Amino acid sequence: MRKILAILVVFLLLINVGAISMVQAQTAHEIAMDVAITKGIDYLNTLQAVDGHVGANYYVGETALYVLALLDHNVSANDPHVLNATNYILSQVQADGSIYSGNDPNYQTAGAIMALEALENSTLLPTISNAANYVLSSQAPDGSFGYQAGAVSGDLSNSQYSILGLKAAELAGWTPPSSTPYTKLANWVKTQQNADGGYGTYLTASSGAGTSAALICLSLSGVALNDPSIQGGITWLKNNFSYTTNPGYDWLGAYYYYLYGAMKALTFCGITSQVGGVMDPTTAANPGVAGDRGWYFDFTEHLIVTQYASGDWPAIWSFGHANEVAMAVLVLERSTVVAPPQTNPVGGEIISVNMLQLLAPYLLIALFAAAASGLLLRYRRRIT
Repeated sequence: MRKILAILVVFLLLINVGAISMVQAQTAHEIAMDVAITKGIDYLNTLQAVDGHVGANYYVGETALYVLALLDHNVSANDPHVLNATNYILSQVQADGSIYSGNDPNYQTAGAIMALEALENSTLLPTISNAANYVLSSQAPDGSFGYQAGAVSGDLSNSQYSILGLKAAELAGWTPPSSTPYTKLANWVKTQQNADGGYGTYLTASSGAGTSAALICLSLSGVALNDPSIQGGITWLKNNFSYTTNPGYDWLGAYYYYLYGAMKALTFCGITSQVGGVMDPTTAANPGVAGDRGWYFDFTEHLIVTQYASGDWPAIWSFGHANEVAMAVLVLERSTVVAPPQTNPVGGEIISVNMLQLLAPYLLIALFAAAASGLLLRYRRRIT
């Protein structure tokens, strides 16, 4: 019996050690991602104006992405940077429910919804609901979403943010009048598919940005993953994969826009290693593990090695560099705004599990059973 108890004590000590090492030390890639995110956020903080906005063109839209980046890095909603940015967004609420400054009210309103929902503040539901209703008013008769209420036609770029905003509003507690807007959107997106399976953002040749936007619209609208409209898009991204440029027709140098869109689209569609995998994670500048191979490692490792010491990234897009930095951070954070509607893969997340920890509950039960059996046998011997 003493041997059994001794074994039990030793096992409990092993479990304690196992608990400490259940999630082993981060890989160099994980550590580098954390550093890159922090540096990126610190740089974005330097871009914030006195009134709380960030950016040089679409103040509300760019500020909304900034808020998302901070909140997804577990920065408190009461942090001064978040508070100032939130107050700026709320200061731009219009009488018709839209939330914007400058041009393209629907685009910015959808972004504002995503940021306000992420604050998880129930008092904001009326504002979010009114904004969602405004987004709905921008849906064109063909099912696409335009840039303002009463739009005659729209495009994939604005449509993807519209449905992301609507789905975020649903998370906050808003209820759409019906599923018809999503059905109409999906039907319209299918008409935009090119012969090569991909999509162009503005009725152009296929591109990474356009195809990703289409996949986001289709998956969030409830289209099945095996539908040709989705499978064709995934195949196009696979055959034209790039982590250094927006593949295909590069709409206005939309590289970071492509990365952010593709990250959401491929996550929503449950794609991990089937697309990308150009880099070998074990020999990369910031090594991970072999199982990390795929598009997500390619994206994030390239962002890590191209980031400046200041936390900034090379500027490409002409519509606002704050957008680019925020999108780069959001890719590193794997921020999808809403949960994947079909599957929820963890490809790219590096988790090493101690097998002893996994087996501990069962082994512990077995040891207790053995100890109890020994005690019972000893008791029986005494009474006989």
